Amino acid sequence: MLPVTRKETVIVSVSTDIAGAPGRLDQVREAYSRVDLVKSGIGLEVVGLSRIKWSEYNNLGLKVNGIHGPPGCRAEAASKPPSLRSLFMGAVFDYLIVDPTRLVEISKKFPGAYILVHLPVVNSEKKIADMVGISQGFPANRLMVENLPEANSMGLTIAAVGRLKELGVRAGVMIDLVHLLYELSQSGDIITGKIVEKYWENALQIIRQTASTIDTVGLHVPIGLKQNDSLPVVEMTLKKWTSLGKLLQECPPIKYVTIENQREELQSAFLIDRGMMQTLIERNGKIMSLLREAGVI
Repeated sequence: MLPVTRKETVIVSVSTDIAGAPGRLDQVREAYSRVDLVKSGIGLEVVGLSRIKWSEYNNLGLKVNGIHGPPGCRAEAASKPPSLRSLFMGAVFDYLIVDPTRLVEISKKFPGAYILVHLPVVNSEKKIADMVGISQGFPANRLMVENLPEANSMGLTIAAVGRLKELGVRAGVMIDLVHLLYELSQSGDIITGKIVEKYWENALQIIRQTASTIDTVGLHVPIGLKQNDSLPVVEMTLKKWTSLGKLLQECPPIKYVTIENQREELQSAFLIDRGMMQTLIERNGKIMSLLREAGVI
């Protein structure tokens, strides 16, 4: 199979989620040290942790392409029978990640960077109205809204983005591939190779359909070790990745591709130790090489 060349108009980033709650930039760079992010033209989607020093990101040599804001975890927990785990994780993320108003101030340091929120932040007319008011502070930046891993999420996300655009916000849809596969399969566990095999083409078709109605679309491609929020990378064939690379070629509205790479939740609370760092360096090098060959990055 011949390699697929990445479309030049696609802006590729890696998420800083690999560094977990500490958010150490030096650990992000080291974990991808076999990729040479600068030479590859790959930037960052920075998780908007309240504790990080934003001034460090101005002297990187790496462009900040996006800032991941609040996922609205409390709203997500409230939208279904809440478990203790969902309530706890909602409280943790609401504490760690800055709110949209603060996000606007931060985004001014990075011209052109998109701001990302999850659907629960804009899933009602009141929340949309609030976001319209907040968005007046970042007219040059784009607001991306991410789908959830639940039924009808894509439809609701597209509707919310359409409403934001009607009200003058430069909004787009960020499609998380794992969340989309959860929606299609209605799996409550993890995304297995069998699920990918069964629903992958359906997922690509939904991305095509979204790109035919929304003028700005992004993709989150989760390759991490967190099993319930990552693709089964070991079972992903080059053919599957290449079909995604070809989709990027065919759909001009797809403007962003971000590689997410979460560690397991308990690990993510701490710095990456030396043993895990070596594992991540080797793993990331192999996966990113495969994604490059497939034209995804």
